[in-house]
Amino acid sequence: MRAVIAAALVLAALAAPASAQEAEPVNLVTSYPEVVVQAGDKATFQVNVSGEPGTRVELDLQGVPADWTAVLRGSGMVVEAVTVEDDGTTRVTLDVTTPDDATGTANLTLVGTTAETTVRLPLQIRIGEESAGSVTLEPQFPALRGPSDATFDFTVTVRNDTAEDVELQLSGEGPRGWRVEARPSAERQASAITVEAGSTGRITVTANPPINAVAGTYPIRLVASGDGYELTQDLVVELTGIEDLRLDTAEGALNAEVELGTTSELTLLVSNTGSAPLQGIELRATAPSGWDVTFDPESIDFLAPGDLTQVTATIEPSPEAIAGDYRITFRASTDQAQDSIEVRTTVNPSQLWGLVGVGIIALVLAGLAWLFRRFGRR
Repeated sequence: MRAVIAAALVLAALAAPASAQEAEPVNLVTSYPEVVVQAGDKATFQVNVSGEPGTRVELDLQGVPADWTAVLRGSGMVVEAVTVEDDGTTRVTLDVTTPDDATGTANLTLVGTTAETTVRLPLQIRIGEESAGSVTLEPQFPALRGPSDATFDFTVTVRNDTAEDVELQLSGEGPRGWRVEARPSAERQASAITVEAGSTGRITVTANPPINAVAGTYPIRLVASGDGYELTQDLVVELTGIEDLRLDTAEGALNAEVELGTTSELTLLVSNTGSAPLQGIELRATAPSGWDVTFDPESIDFLAPGDLTQVTATIEPSPEAIAGDYRITFRASTDQAQDSIEVRTTVNPSQLWGLVGVGIIALVLAGLAWLFRRFGRR
């Protein structure tokens, strides 16, 4: 019998702490219980009400000075009580607005009451000049560099060091023909950002240059305005341009004629059709075996966007070539761009052989005439 009683007492002792731990105590917590604001400003406290899920907690704010306004909000509504959510915490916001002539320090107490207990959260608001704070823009990279067909995305941080939430309307400005947009980084369709007191937010500024934009430096500006703030941030895009070139003949025809035993010249046009300068343009030709092709000039040191220059190609066919059509490929290239054309080249027999043939015929005719004169009368 004594053993049974002892066992029961042990079980009761073990069960007592467990039952005591089942009911989690209600608590009120805020990260910044003492703040400093300017007279006429609003102090905002984010308060976490924690406890057993489903517990109802009545809230009451005590010690609010005359002419001060205090409001408790939850999910945008004015609240007087909360129910602890399933995760054990419910968040409420306490906004305290001070009058323009406020001075000194106010000590407030947020009281939470349940059916079993009452908890208190002391809060302090001091009126001081050093509390003004500021709202600033801080770009991650104020300057970006790339080709004219690229999209440039700037990331700008909004830092709100004031005691109030701010809402800023966003817009972007750029040179004529540019498309510049500004939006919250987390929202592709939004045009405004809300930044809580003492917090930060991110803005994405997207700049797209026009297709015909040439290489150079272009200013971009972010404008964020609202709640009495007019903020601007200057950004820079450096376009390296697009490297592109075109090779053609002066007359636009892709055929030429050459003569055996002589050289022929073909005028080529090299054009910079991109938006970036071209440097060190090399000229080459792929011709039939035994042919010789040279260029004047052999290379082009510099060609500005939209400019063109003439190049003379001198073609000398192989001595062993026969009359007919041949193909020569001409190529102009840099490290980043190139173009080529194929020219059908017709080889004509040398005029010298024609003169030789004419001479032989003349000699034959002369010989025949002499024979007729000498033997014709016999």
